[in-house]
Order: sequence, then C-alpha cells, then structure tokens
Amino acid sequence: MAKVLSIDEAADVIINYINKSYLIVCVGTYLRRDDYLALYLCRKLNELGIKVIECEYGLENCLDVITELRPKGILIIDAVLADVPAGTIVLSKEEDIRDGVLATTHNVPIKLIIKYLKEIYGISDVAVLGIRALDLSFGEGLSKIIKKTIDELINKLSKRIEST
Repeated sequence: MAKVLSIDEAADVIINYINKSYLIVCVGTYLRRDDYLALYLCRKLNELGIKVIECEYGLENCLDVITELRPKGILIIDAVLADVPAGTIVLSKEEDIRDGVLATTHNVPIKLIIKYLKEIYGISDVAVLGIRALDLSFGEGLSKIIKKTIDELINKLSKRIEST
C-alpha cells in the first residue's frame, strides 16, 4: 500500500535516491493545472543542482533517455490520484502499483512501463513519489495547496543540500 509521507520524509526519499545515483524522473504536462506539479518540482530540483529528467506527457516519452542512462533505480515523481487529501505526498513501491493501489494521471499505465523497464533494461528499484493532485482541468497554474507542498519540499531539500 502507498505510504503517506511528511515533507521531511519526502525530502529523505529524494536525497536517498540521489545518494544511490539513481535517476529521478519528473512526469507531467503544462496544460492540466496540477499535472504540472512534477515538472515544476523538476525545475526547482535543477536549480538546486540536482540532475533530473523531465518527461512531458508521460514516462513513455523518456524511455530513450532512461535506456541510454541505464540506471539501477528510478524515482518517478508525478501527480497521482489516491485516496488522500490534495497535496498529500505518497511513496509507492512497485508492488503497490502492481496491486492497483496508485494511479498516475497519464495514459499508459505506469505499472506496464515499470514492468518494461525492469524486464528489458534490468532496472531493479522503481518507486513513485506522488503528490495528490487537486485540479486536473484544462489550464495552466498550480492550485495553491499543491504549490505550497512543493515549495515546502524544495525548501527542506535546499537546507539539506546546503548543510552537506
């Protein structure tokens, strides 16, 4: 089952994946309000000097980059649909996704892409750090609660990076 995380715990997860030299992949679109959240987070992570991959419109659009880099593990950051309040951060490991506990907001099922990455490219560790979206209507701009969650997460990450 997906685990609900605090801002501190979410920052720990991201730092852990960075320390393992795993790939961080942010998935989203600019045209569906809160579905932009991972791309916004990705840009902020880049500003902190953290290398991430931006996948507009779906993880399947970045398979060539992932294939080229051949990471041992991937942390996928995405807007999710889960039974938690908007702005809540959840962590799902592969078994949670396989059981249908978590749904991302894109067309190709994430569990299918994860299966492909593991079987074809031998990626051993795949997890989704999701933020529960509030508004997926057509339009630009994050809802206030989503922007607040991401800004708090970036603030925590920034402080941890400065202290190392």
